[in-house]
Amino acid sequence: FGSRLACPPLLNVTCSPYACWAALRAMGKKRSAAGGDAREDVEPKEKRNKSENSNFSDLSQERLFEREKELTREVRVMQDNLTRARRAAGGEGYGSNEVRQMNTKRLRSEYAHAEVRREMERRKAAG
Repeated sequence: FGSRLACPPLLNVTCSPYACWAALRAMGKKRSAAGGDAREDVEPKEKRNKSENSNFSDLSQERLFEREKELTREVRVMQDNLTRARRAAGGEGYGSNEVRQMNTKRLRSEYAHAEVRREMERRKAAG
């Protein structure tokens, strides 16, 4: 194996491995000179407020109860979705990205629910 390689037929030259790689890379998709990305045109999805998952101490008592009910439902739905995904993956659920993502979503919901419960207990203890 020498230091020179035969490049792909498109280039019709013999060059070093790095030069060959650089030439092939240059043949790829070009970015616009203005630097505009196609992704900039797409409206971003509505993001959840970060405060929706934190600062539960700032919520009123009524809103805290509503949020607790919402999170209880959300945890139940996430667990159901995770169970379905695990069943769909069969015995191959260990390396499944879908199962891992759903489990992460379920854990986030559980953590938020636990935070709300702690805040409710704190307020009950405070009087």
